[in-house]
Amino acid sequence: MEGKRCPRLSETCEDEKETVTVELSTLDKFTVLYSNVDSLSNKKQELMSVINNASCKPKIIALTEIKHKNKWETNLSELAIPGYNIISNNLNTNTRGIVVYVKQDLICKQLNYDNSFSEFILLEIACKNNTKLTFGVFYRSPSSTTDNDLKLFDLLNGLCATSVGNLLCLGDFNWPNINWSTWTSVSRTGSEI
Repeated sequence: MEGKRCPRLSETCEDEKETVTVELSTLDKFTVLYSNVDSLSNKKQELMSVINNASCKPKIIALTEIKHKNKWETNLSELAIPGYNIISNNLNTNTRGIVVYVKQDLICKQLNYDNSFSEFILLEIACKNNTKLTFGVFYRSPSSTTDNDLKLFDLLNGLCATSVGNLLCLGDFNWPNINWSTWTSVSRTGSEI
């Protein structure tokens, strides 16, 4: 997949948790916490500890693989965090699931995007000066098919082409063979990406 490299935002990584501080001229500064949790039900207390001990509480928490590999039933009410609205998708299917927590003081809405790639959530966040941030969280299974990969490419290309304002995409893409120094891959399409 060819394209321009997006500028990196301020970020730190620790144990698959990534904190991104968004600071653009039209946005208030706020913190986003991302993690692939590989089953949230047994890690919720750890998540609560991270939130409670953070010097700057995250305004948005994005989590992928919230369901256990062998247990597909998840009750959304069990995942609630005080002070946050919860947005999810794919909790009633045999997928790993995505959850996004948004601080209750942020104005946001979930966006519907016509695409057959299923494991993503898109939000529109209201920012200062009447600007908007399109915020996307994605999960691609390591066993994804070439057809599914192409659906994801179409989705990302469509978002980049149609987004007005600021766009932040994050998630677990499970793409091997990426050279992160050069932002290139030895593969071009399919499950080898």
